[in-house]
Amino acid sequence: LELLERGYASSLAPSNARALGLLEGPIQLQGPSSAALHGLLIDPQTCGPLLAALPAAAAQGALEAIRAAGSLQAALIGRVL
Repeated sequence: LELLERGYASSLAPSNARALGLLEGPIQLQGPSSAALHGLLIDPQTCGPLLAALPAAAAQGALEAIRAAGSLQAALIGRVL
């Protein structure tokens, strides 16, 4: 985020800029926002698949909620022992 605030960005980020349109639909940012934050959200290094770690007891419920929100390819991929 600090580098984006200084004007550094990936050369591929502009092609991902259309993803910002998603923030006008069912996905909404809450709280203050900035151009640098938007840049982080569309940067090719950070806007790919989401990987989340959470307690095993919450995993199935989270997966169901994500799928219900429209991300049908969401999957449990492993666990940390």
